[in-house]
Amino acid sequence: MKRLGISFLAGLLFAIGLGVSGMTRPAKVIGFLDFAGNWDPSLALVMIGAMAIYFVAWRIRLRRSAPILAASFSVPERKSVDAALVAGARIFGVGWGLSGFCPGPAITSLASGSFPVLVFTVAMALGVYLHGAIQKLRLTASRPVSMPGYADSRRPLHFDCKIAETAKWLLGIGWRALKVMTDYRSDAREDWLSGRDKTAASCRAVVTERGIQACATVS
Repeated sequence: MKRLGISFLAGLLFAIGLGVSGMTRPAKVIGFLDFAGNWDPSLALVMIGAMAIYFVAWRIRLRRSAPILAASFSVPERKSVDAALVAGARIFGVGWGLSGFCPGPAITSLASGSFPVLVFTVAMALGVYLHGAIQKLRLTASRPVSMPGYADSRRPLHFDCKIAETAKWLLGIGWRALKVMTDYRSDAREDWLSGRDKTAASCRAVVTERGIQACATVS
Protein backbone atom coordinates (compact mmCIF):
# COMPACT_ATOMS: atom_id res chain seq x y z
CA MET A 1 0.00 0.00 0.00
CA LYS A 2 2.86 2.33 0.81
CA ARG A 3 4.43 1.65 -2.59
CA LEU A 4 1.18 2.53 -4.34
CA GLY A 5 0.95 5.75 -2.36
CA ILE A 6 4.50 6.74 -3.26
CA SER A 7 3.85 5.87 -6.91
CA PHE A 8 0.71 8.00 -6.91
CA LEU A 9 2.54 10.97 -5.37
CA ALA A 10 5.39 10.63 -7.86
CA GLY A 11 2.92 10.55 -10.76
CA LEU A 12 1.05 13.52 -9.34
CA LEU A 13 4.28 15.50 -8.98
CA PHE A 14 5.22 14.61 -12.54
CA ALA A 15 1.83 15.72 -13.88
CA ILE A 16 2.02 19.01 -11.97
CA GLY A 17 5.51 19.61 -13.33
CA LEU A 18 4.32 19.02 -16.89
CA GLY A 19 1.41 21.40 -16.41
CA VAL A 20 3.43 24.17 -14.76
CA SER A 21 6.19 24.00 -17.39
CA GLY A 22 3.65 24.09 -20.24
CA MET A 23 4.70 20.74 -21.66
CA THR A 24 1.06 19.67 -22.02
CA ARG A 25 0.61 22.33 -24.71
CA PRO A 26 1.60 21.12 -28.21
CA ALA A 27 2.50 24.70 -29.20
CA LYS A 28 5.45 24.53 -26.77
CA VAL A 29 6.85 21.42 -28.43
CA ILE A 30 6.25 22.69 -31.96
CA GLY A 31 7.85 26.02 -31.03
CA PHE A 32 10.92 24.20 -29.71
CA LEU A 33 11.26 22.16 -32.92
CA ASP A 34 10.87 25.25 -35.11
CA PHE A 35 14.56 26.15 -35.22
CA ALA A 36 14.25 28.17 -38.41
CA GLY A 37 11.30 30.23 -37.17
CA ASN A 38 10.21 31.67 -33.84
CA TRP A 39 12.20 29.24 -31.68
CA ASP A 40 10.97 28.62 -28.11
CA PRO A 41 13.82 27.30 -25.88
CA SER A 42 11.60 26.61 -22.84
CA LEU A 43 11.48 22.85 -23.55
CA ALA A 44 15.29 22.72 -23.52
CA LEU A 45 15.31 24.44 -20.13
CA VAL A 46 12.85 21.86 -18.77
CA MET A 47 15.08 19.06 -20.06
CA ILE A 48 18.18 20.59 -18.48
CA GLY A 49 16.38 20.90 -15.14
CA ALA A 50 15.21 17.28 -15.32
CA MET A 51 18.71 16.07 -16.21
CA ALA A 52 20.19 17.96 -13.26
CA ILE A 53 17.76 16.32 -10.82
CA TYR A 54 18.34 12.89 -12.34
CA PHE A 55 22.10 13.39 -12.12
CA VAL A 56 21.86 13.88 -8.36
CA ALA A 57 19.37 11.01 -7.94
CA TRP A 58 21.62 8.65 -9.91
CA ARG A 59 24.59 9.46 -7.69
CA ILE A 60 22.45 8.67 -4.64
CA ARG A 61 21.34 5.42 -6.26
CA LEU A 62 24.97 4.32 -6.74
CA ARG A 63 25.52 4.53 -2.98
CA ARG A 64 22.57 2.25 -2.16
CA SER A 65 22.17 -1.47 -2.74
CA ALA A 66 18.37 -1.26 -3.06
CA PRO A 67 15.57 1.33 -2.91
CA ILE A 68 13.52 1.80 0.24
CA LEU A 69 10.32 0.17 -1.01
CA ALA A 70 11.65 -2.44 -3.45
CA ALA A 71 14.04 -5.37 -3.48
CA SER A 72 16.26 -3.91 -6.23
CA PHE A 73 16.61 -0.95 -8.57
CA SER A 74 14.96 -1.20 -11.97
CA VAL A 75 17.60 0.16 -14.34
CA PRO A 76 18.11 -0.52 -18.05
CA GLU A 77 20.69 -3.23 -18.68
CA ARG A 78 20.87 -3.00 -22.45
CA LYS A 79 23.67 -0.77 -23.76
CA SER A 80 23.73 -1.59 -27.48
CA VAL A 81 22.25 0.50 -30.29
CA ASP A 82 20.58 -1.50 -33.06
CA ALA A 83 18.44 -0.79 -36.12
CA ALA A 84 15.17 -1.24 -34.19
CA LEU A 85 16.18 1.43 -31.67
CA VAL A 86 17.16 3.89 -34.41
CA ALA A 87 13.95 3.22 -36.37
CA GLY A 88 11.82 3.57 -33.26
CA ALA A 89 13.51 6.87 -32.37
CA ARG A 90 12.79 8.21 -35.86
CA ILE A 91 9.14 7.16 -35.73
CA PHE A 92 8.79 8.72 -32.28
CA GLY A 93 10.36 11.95 -33.51
CA VAL A 94 8.02 12.17 -36.50
CA GLY A 95 4.94 11.57 -34.33
CA TRP A 96 6.18 14.02 -31.71
CA GLY A 97 6.75 16.74 -34.28
CA LEU A 98 3.42 16.21 -36.05
CA SER A 99 1.22 16.07 -32.96
CA GLY A 100 3.20 18.03 -30.37
CA PHE A 101 2.54 15.27 -27.82
CA CYS A 102 4.63 12.53 -26.26
CA PRO A 103 3.16 9.79 -24.00
CA GLY A 104 3.53 11.49 -20.60
CA PRO A 105 1.98 14.87 -21.48
CA ALA A 106 -0.71 13.15 -23.58
CA ILE A 107 -1.90 11.00 -20.69
CA THR A 108 -1.77 14.01 -18.37
CA SER A 109 -3.77 16.10 -20.86
CA LEU A 110 -6.60 13.54 -20.87
CA ALA A 111 -7.91 15.44 -17.84
CA SER A 112 -8.70 18.36 -20.16
CA GLY A 113 -11.26 16.27 -22.05
CA SER A 114 -9.89 17.52 -25.38
CA PHE A 115 -10.91 15.35 -28.33
CA PRO A 116 -7.54 15.52 -30.16
CA VAL A 117 -5.79 14.38 -26.97
CA LEU A 118 -8.17 11.43 -26.71
CA VAL A 119 -7.58 10.51 -30.35
CA PHE A 120 -3.82 10.68 -29.88
CA THR A 121 -3.88 8.54 -26.74
CA VAL A 122 -6.07 5.87 -28.34
CA ALA A 123 -3.83 5.81 -31.43
CA MET A 124 -0.76 5.55 -29.17
CA ALA A 125 -2.26 2.58 -27.33
CA LEU A 126 -3.07 0.90 -30.64
CA GLY A 127 0.51 1.49 -31.78
CA VAL A 128 1.83 -0.20 -28.65
CA TYR A 129 -0.52 -3.13 -29.27
CA LEU A 130 0.61 -3.32 -32.91
CA HIS A 131 4.26 -3.44 -31.86
CA GLY A 132 3.48 -6.27 -29.43
CA ALA A 133 1.64 -8.17 -32.15
CA ILE A 134 4.56 -7.80 -34.56
CA GLN A 135 7.01 -8.95 -31.90
CA LYS A 136 4.83 -11.97 -31.15
CA LEU A 137 4.68 -12.73 -34.87
CA ARG A 138 8.46 -12.64 -35.13
CA LEU A 139 8.88 -14.98 -32.18
CA THR A 140 6.28 -17.48 -33.35
CA ALA A 141 7.54 -17.39 -36.93
CA SER A 142 11.07 -18.25 -35.80
CA ARG A 143 9.96 -21.08 -33.46
CA PRO A 144 9.41 -24.52 -35.05
CA VAL A 145 6.11 -26.21 -34.11
CA SER A 146 4.93 -29.78 -34.50
CA MET A 147 2.09 -30.31 -37.01
CA PRO A 148 0.59 -33.56 -38.28
CA GLY A 149 2.54 -34.77 -41.28
CA TYR A 150 5.47 -32.40 -40.74
CA ALA A 151 8.57 -33.11 -38.69
CA ASP A 152 9.69 -29.49 -38.43
CA SER A 153 7.40 -26.74 -39.65
CA ARG A 154 6.53 -23.13 -39.02
CA ARG A 155 3.26 -21.62 -37.91
CA PRO A 156 0.29 -22.09 -40.27
CA LEU A 157 -0.14 -19.45 -42.95
CA HIS A 158 -3.54 -18.32 -41.63
CA PHE A 159 -1.84 -17.27 -38.38
CA ASP A 160 0.43 -14.87 -40.28
CA CYS A 161 -2.54 -13.58 -42.28
CA LYS A 162 -4.45 -12.77 -39.10
CA ILE A 163 -1.52 -10.79 -37.73
CA ALA A 164 -1.14 -8.97 -41.05
CA GLU A 165 -4.86 -8.11 -41.14
CA THR A 166 -4.69 -6.83 -37.56
CA ALA A 167 -1.64 -4.71 -38.39
CA LYS A 168 -3.37 -3.28 -41.46
CA TRP A 169 -6.49 -2.44 -39.41
CA LEU A 170 -4.47 -0.74 -36.68
CA LEU A 171 -2.42 1.22 -39.20
CA GLY A 172 -5.63 2.41 -40.84
CA ILE A 173 -6.98 3.62 -37.50
CA GLY A 174 -3.67 5.34 -36.73
CA TRP A 175 -3.69 7.08 -40.11
CA ARG A 176 -7.24 8.33 -39.62
CA ALA A 177 -6.36 9.53 -36.11
CA LEU A 178 -3.37 11.42 -37.48
CA LYS A 179 -5.57 13.01 -40.15
CA VAL A 180 -8.09 14.11 -37.50
CA MET A 181 -5.36 15.73 -35.42
CA THR A 182 -3.77 17.38 -38.48
CA ASP A 183 -7.13 18.81 -39.59
CA TYR A 184 -7.80 20.02 -36.04
CA ARG A 185 -4.45 21.78 -35.87
CA SER A 186 -5.02 23.36 -39.30
CA ASP A 187 -8.44 24.63 -38.28
CA ALA A 188 -7.08 25.95 -34.99
CA ARG A 189 -4.27 27.76 -36.80
CA GLU A 190 -6.70 29.29 -39.30
CA ASP A 191 -8.93 30.44 -36.45
CA TRP A 192 -5.93 31.94 -34.67
CA LEU A 193 -4.73 33.73 -37.82
CA SER A 194 -8.26 34.95 -38.54
CA GLY A 195 -8.61 36.27 -35.00
CA ARG A 196 -5.23 37.96 -35.21
CA ASP A 197 -6.18 39.66 -38.50
CA LYS A 198 -9.48 40.83 -37.04
CA THR A 199 -7.71 42.19 -33.97
CA ALA A 200 -5.16 44.02 -36.13
CA ALA A 201 -7.93 45.49 -38.29
CA SER A 202 -9.83 46.66 -35.19
CA CYS A 203 -6.68 48.29 -33.81
CA ARG A 204 -6.07 50.11 -37.10
CA ALA A 205 -9.66 51.32 -37.14
CA VAL A 206 -9.41 52.64 -33.60
CA VAL A 207 -6.11 54.39 -34.32
CA THR A 208 -7.53 55.92 -37.50
CA GLU A 209 -10.68 57.10 -35.73
CA ARG A 210 -8.69 58.65 -32.90
CA GLY A 211 -6.39 60.35 -35.39
CA ILE A 212 -9.35 61.88 -37.19
CA GLN A 213 -10.83 63.06 -33.91
CA ALA A 214 -7.50 64.57 -32.88
CA CYS A 215 -7.20 66.42 -36.18
CA ALA A 216 -10.75 67.74 -35.83
CA THR A 217 -10.01 68.98 -32.31
CA VAL A 218 -6.86 70.82 -33.42
CA SER A 219 -8.56 72.44 -36.39
